[in-house]
Amino acid sequence: MPGGEKIAVLVLAAAAVHSIKIFRLYFALYGKGVSSGQHLRQYCKTITVNMIIPLKMGDIFRAYCYGYKMQNYFGGAALIVFDRFTDTLALVTMILAVQMVWALKIMPLLYILLIILMFLCSCYLVFPGMYQYWNKYFLKLSASKNRNSILRMLEYFNYAYKELVITIKGRGILLYILSLAAWAVEIYGLFLSNGISAGNQAEQMVSDYLMSALTGIPSVYMEQFVLVSILLLAVIYLFLHMVYLTDLFLLLEDFLF
Repeated sequence: MPGGEKIAVLVLAAAAVHSIKIFRLYFALYGKGVSSGQHLRQYCKTITVNMIIPLKMGDIFRAYCYGYKMQNYFGGAALIVFDRFTDTLALVTMILAVQMVWALKIMPLLYILLIILMFLCSCYLVFPGMYQYWNKYFLKLSASKNRNSILRMLEYFNYAYKELVITIKGRGILLYILSLAAWAVEIYGLFLSNGISAGNQAEQMVSDYLMSALTGIPSVYMEQFVLVSILLLAVIYLFLHMVYLTDLFLLLEDFLF
C-alpha cells in the first residue's frame, strides 16, 4: 500500500478506535456532572499524555484531571481504574481468542495478568463484608490515635468502593463490549494499513501487536498506531482550545437536551 494511503487508513482507524473509547468513557461518566465538551477535551489531553509517559503512569494524571472536573477525586480514580480494568479484560480476551484460533504459545505474563484480574474481582466482591467486619472491630476498641487513623482509612476505601459501584452498576457489560470493539477495530485497521489479508503473516502481525500491548514492548505496528493517535488527539485538543468548541458543545447540549 502506498505511503499516503497507509497513513490515511491509520488515521481513520485511530479516529474510529478513539471514538469508541471516548463514548465508552463518557457512558461511564454519565450523571457525574461532566459535559461532552469537557470530556472530549480531557480525553484528548490525558490519553496523549498517557501514551507518552511509560508504564501507564499517565493514568494517575487521567484520574486527577477527571476527578477535578467531577469535583470528586475518589470518583475520578474509580472511573479510570474501571476503564483500565475493562480495557485490560478485553485485551486478555482478544489474546486468548487469537491463541485458541492459531494455537499460539501462551506467555507466562498472560497467566499473571489473569490472576491479577481474578484477584481484583475477588476484592470487589468481598470488600463490603470485610469493611463491615473491620469497621465494627475497630469501633469496639478503646479510642486511640492509631485506631482513628485506621477507621479514617477504612472510610476512604469504602467511599472509593461506592464510587466504583456507581460506575459499574448497569454499565459493566456494555463497557466491556465497547472495549472488545475498540481492539477489533484497531487490529482490523492495522490489517488494512499493512495490506495483510490472511495467512502466516497475519497470524504473526496480530500476535506481535497484542503481545506488544500486553507487555508494553513496542512493535512496529504498535508504534505506528500510537504515533498517529498522539498526533491526531493533540491536533484535536489544540483545535478545541483555539476555537472554543467547548462552549459550543455546552450550547448544543442546552439546546438539544
